[in-house]
Formats: sequence, C-alpha cells, structure tokens
Amino acid sequence: MLANKNLPNIISISRILGTIWLLLMKPLTTLFMVVYTITGVTDVLDGAIARHYDTTSETGARLDSIADLLFYTLILIRIFPVMWVTLPKTIWIVVAAILIIRFISYTTFAVKRHAFASLHTYWNKFTGLMVFGVAYFIRTKIAVPYCWTVVAVAMIASLRELGMHLTSRYGKRGAVAAGAGAGAAAGSAADVVTGGADPEGAAADTAYTDYVWYLSYGSNMLYDRFMHYIRGGSFVNGGACHEPCRDQSEPIDKSNYEIPYDMYYANESGPWGGMGVSFIDTSKPGRALGVAYLVTREQYWHVVIQENNGKRPEDNPHWYDKVVSLGDFRGHEVMTFTNHDRLPSNEPSEAYLDTLARGLRENYPEMSDEEIRDYLESCKK
Repeated sequence: MLANKNLPNIISISRILGTIWLLLMKPLTTLFMVVYTITGVTDVLDGAIARHYDTTSETGARLDSIADLLFYTLILIRIFPVMWVTLPKTIWIVVAAILIIRFISYTTFAVKRHAFASLHTYWNKFTGLMVFGVAYFIRTKIAVPYCWTVVAVAMIASLRELGMHLTSRYGKRGAVAAGAGAGAAAGSAADVVTGGADPEGAAADTAYTDYVWYLSYGSNMLYDRFMHYIRGGSFVNGGACHEPCRDQSEPIDKSNYEIPYDMYYANESGPWGGMGVSFIDTSKPGRALGVAYLVTREQYWHVVIQENNGKRPEDNPHWYDKVVSLGDFRGHEVMTFTNHDRLPSNEPSEAYLDTLARGLRENYPEMSDEEIRDYLESCKK
C-alpha cells in the first residue's frame, strides 16, 4: 500500500527530472521527442493513479504544478524559437491577445480572492493537450493550420475562464482567525498532505490554484451547515463547534450530484446525541443524493480534518478514514469521504434527519416531503 501511495509522486518527480533533461537537449531530435513523449504520458498517469488508489494530496498537486511550470519553460526556451521562424506573424498578434485576456482573468481573481489561480476547466486541459502536440507538428506541412487550431482553442478557454471569474459570486479570501485554535485548524489541514511541514506557507498557498468538488451526502448538504465548517462556530440545529478554515470564502459553485453507492447511518456521533450519521458503502452499488461544492483543495481538506475530529483520515479508522475520488465533473475532481469498511448501522437522531431533510429541500426542490422522508428512511439498514 505504501508503494501505491507514493507512486503518483514518484511519477511526478520523474516528469520533473525528464523535463529538466529536455531543457539541456537539442530540440526536436529523436531522443528529445522520445523523452518528451514519456513526460507527457507521466503527466496523465500520476493523476490517474492517485485517484485510483485514493492518494490525491496537496504534495502531489504541488509537484504537478512544478512540472507544469517547467513544461511551459521548456516550450518557451526550446520550442518557441522554432515556432517563431515557422509561423506567420499574425498568429502572434492573437497569442498576445490571449495573454492579455489571461492577465485580466488572473487579475480579476486576485482582486476578488487575494490569490492566484488558473481553473482546471476542460477547455484549459484541452488547450494544454493541444500545446503539447505542437512539438510533433511544428516541422510538418500542417504546422500552421494546427497552430491556428491551438490558438482558437486557447482563445475559447481564456474567454470562458474570464467569464467565470467575472460572473462568479465568491468573495475575498478570509483572514486567518486569531488564536491558537485557528492556527491548529490550518496546520491540521496542511499536515494531512504535507507531513506537518510549513502549514502556513507553500502547502496552503498552492491550494488556491486547485479546485475540487467537495461532495456531501450528509448534514453538509444544507448550505448554512456546511459554511460553519468554513467560517467556524456551531450549527444551531446540532453538530460540533468547528474551527474556521484559513480560507473562509464561499464556494464558487454548487451542484446536485447523485452518488452511485449505497448510503447508510452508522457510528455514534457525540454532537448528534450519540446517534448515527451518514456513510457510503463503496463496495455496494446504489443511489445516494448529494450536493457538491466547488472549493479550494485546502478547504476540502479542512472539512476532512474537522469530520475526523482534528485527525488525519488514516489516523482515525473508526470514522472517515477513506478519501474517495469520483472522477471529473465540469472539469474538476469530485471528492468525498467515508470509512474503508462497512460499519455497524446505528439509527440517526431526529435532529440529524431534520438537517438532512432541510438540505434536500434546499437542493432538490422537485422532491416532495414524502419522497424526502422515504429516501432518508431507506438509508436505515
């Protein structure tokens, strides 16, 4: 298991080393293209393996960002000179326009959020794939039409991201709350992915460049309840008193999401009267209703830590010790958590069921009160 856990990061490191080697090579030679192709394959493999083994982490995200930065440095130093003498000057005017749009987009985000980020949308990912392909076509007869296609895709991606930043409703990044409690919460969120190193520095900062869908199928389906995890405090209807997240801003998007697994109630939750709370059984196909919030990865890990009573998932085997990735949705990874095993069932409290029902009414208005009640009752197993 340890080998599986470290494999994605090992692949990312190999991609970094391969890209550094490429920077020292003569561009577009046979050896250059072989190493170039291998680095491209590893870019796909590291994330896929991390999701398969549920080992996605902030360390992995940081390594991936470093590798991406080196890749664009490679393009600039080794491939750009070839492109400059091959492509018509008009294409560079459009490229300049794209860079200006990107600058406006990043500036808009920075003003609203006091941070830097590039959203991982499908168009941005497709643009990256097309840019990667330039090296294969730049010395062929279709170099110019191919690069015009790349430019067109990049323009669409840039305009879409700018539109998202201009119309999004997220606020500024929240300040770090005073007191040891807030520092401990921020440190815990970083500890789970960095081994405790630099909780207020690079580990937290890189989180702002990466968004994930936090998928709730329990009490956090109710927006007000979820925001107590982000901003701190106790929810009036029940639950623990939560430490505020370092980033207290609202999610930038929200969506209903059906989980293809069975949901059930288990464990004894002190804040909910010693009664059961929601878990999903990833070994049993089913249908669980959920709500996905598009948040920073730092905010997601903050929720994970809070749900595990301030512990890392692997250090709390009786609660939410399994991080689950459900693939991509609208260009971002969907992540939730449960227990590795099917825990003994336990009846939930009326207050907990009421909170779940309110969350479902808020997000599934087409469901009648009877349908909501039947769904929640069906999860008692």
